[in-house]
This record gives sequence, C-alpha cells and structure tokens, in this order.
Amino acid sequence: MIKIMFVGLSCEGKRAVQLKKNDYEKYNYFIGMDSANIRNMMRIFDGDKDNKVHKLMDYTEQSGDVADP
Repeated sequence: MIKIMFVGLSCEGKRAVQLKKNDYEKYNYFIGMDSANIRNMMRIFDGDKDNKVHKLMDYTEQSGDVADP
C-alpha cells in the first residue's frame, strides 16, 4: 500500500469518482492536469458559465499542461 501525504493532509479514506454534470453546482473549483482534462470537463458540464474549471499550472508562475509521465 502506498501512502501519500500532502503538507500534512492524509489521502487515507479518499477515492476517485467519475465526474458528473451535477457536480458543477456542488463544487467551487475543478482542476485539470492538461488540455485534454479541461476539454472533457467542459464537455461533461456543457461549458463553464461560472469559470470554475482551471488547469493546475494556472496556479503557478508557469501556465500550461502538466507533462504526462
């Protein structure tokens, strides 16, 4: 089992879920790793009327896609 910690936050008990259209009204931010993620989120949400969808790198000094390993 791999344990990952981010600045003292545990990932214990967390899990990934499929993004659904009604999630748009439930959450304030949706963060994608690359242009493909953003494109898929926009498709699921039928756009981004409240500007909630962003790339992770938009929050850094270097915008762009996170490189796929």
